Amino acid sequence: MSRRRPDMDSRRVRPRWWWRSILAGAIITTLVLGGQWILHQPFFKVRSVSVSGNIHETRLDVIAQAGLATPVAMIDLNEANISRHLSLMPWVARAVVSRQWPHSVNITITERHPVAIAARGSRYELVAEDGVDLGLAPTGTNLPLLIGSVGGWPYTGSARNLVAVAATLPRAFSAQVATISQRPESGIRLTMTTPVTFILGPATDLPAKYEDVAAVLAHENLTAGDVVDVTVPSAVAISGP
Repeated sequence: MSRRRPDMDSRRVRPRWWWRSILAGAIITTLVLGGQWILHQPFFKVRSVSVSGNIHETRLDVIAQAGLATPVAMIDLNEANISRHLSLMPWVARAVVSRQWPHSVNITITERHPVAIAARGSRYELVAEDGVDLGLAPTGTNLPLLIGSVGGWPYTGSARNLVAVAATLPRAFSAQVATISQRPESGIRLTMTTPVTFILGPATDLPAKYEDVAAVLAHENLTAGDVVDVTVPSAVAISGP
């Protein structure tokens, strides 16, 4: 009777598929590394950046804020991160970033709009529709003056209601509004250029309150100093100075 040699009993023959898996893995790794090397070559780096929609933020400032002032590999770009960085610029409300291979990037800016002015120290600054400080207001700016809390910049926080009113004033009478202020006892007030004061109360039911303001301005014979309370829509109360 023949016997197997001990070394043959202990040896395990690797199946053919195991060697094929190793070979396939090696090929894939080589392709991935080779592809990464190719995509980091100068031809696949950002060569041109187009910027559209920007009026107040310059093209060069946008490119610098996006981190594209120096050559960057297209494969390394993160559009979401670039958009977040651009949204830190005062005038940029939204930025859409897209890649066009092999080496172009498009940036589309949607800018904020000023709806009022507010004092900041000895300066008057433009206030955006979301309360952001847009910088120095040009001389002669015809926007309502917000009168908020003293100190700091309250229009993205405690005085946000004033901004909400400024951003939604109807064209029918927005040019007549000189100041928008808030008092603890009566809420938000509009002081017109006449001057006549409209008490809006809380920043709720604004469309209905605006309709009352427009109707009073169109049909009532108001005199300087009159106070018109439209806190309750359709229950207008007018009192003299």
